[in-house]
Amino acid sequence: MHAYQFYSAPEKELPGELLVLEDDEFRHCCRVLRKTIGDEIDVFDGKGRRWTARIEAMGKASAECKIIKECAPQPRLKPSLLLGVGILKTNQIDEIVVNATALEASVIAFLPTVHSIKNRINKPRLEKLALTAAKQSGQAYLPQILALSMAEWLQLNSAVELKLIAEQQDSVTLNQIKNIKTAGQVAVMIGPEGGFDSAEIQQARQAGFIKVNIFPYRLRTELAAVTSLAAIRTLTAN
Repeated sequence: MHAYQFYSAPEKELPGELLVLEDDEFRHCCRVLRKTIGDEIDVFDGKGRRWTARIEAMGKASAECKIIKECAPQPRLKPSLLLGVGILKTNQIDEIVVNATALEASVIAFLPTVHSIKNRINKPRLEKLALTAAKQSGQAYLPQILALSMAEWLQLNSAVELKLIAEQQDSVTLNQIKNIKTAGQVAVMIGPEGGFDSAEIQQARQAGFIKVNIFPYRLRTELAAVTSLAAIRTLTAN
């Protein structure tokens, strides 16, 4: 594989085994790295598929690339991780998206909670950050980035095998959860600054979430999110 990989959205595939680079991907490839017609590059679609392709044509804002060969699909890490976080300040949200993408979270959802200081996210901006993180880490999957109500988040995870909510009091540790190494999916809830309120914790508990203490000391939300995902990845690594 080459040092860089470029993203081509699945809906941009053209007949005749052609892929399209547009916008930031085109500028990075053809303006910054000065790739030109005839050069070979690595391309991925954010859903696990990867190709070696050759640049066939260039316009002012896009390039068409001919597929030379399709690489073996990148296997997904197990378990699939779904992260739900109370909405935070922008810089903290950015940090969560970058690191959760690198740890291959399949879903990153932001939840308006009692203690959230804002109730909106800039989804297109976060999707760009996730793309940058995926490219840097060399993986072929992009997470779903969602803005959900608490009810929508709990419904999304209704069939998930293992559901965890970060809470220091009256909690178990990750090592004490027997099925963490065999679960196909794990959902993790992390509260905003100030944590979840008692009603939100009770709502999650009624939906099957287990209270888990992910670290002996109190962590900032963005660090707690990364610590929980990294710990699960470590405990479940083959």
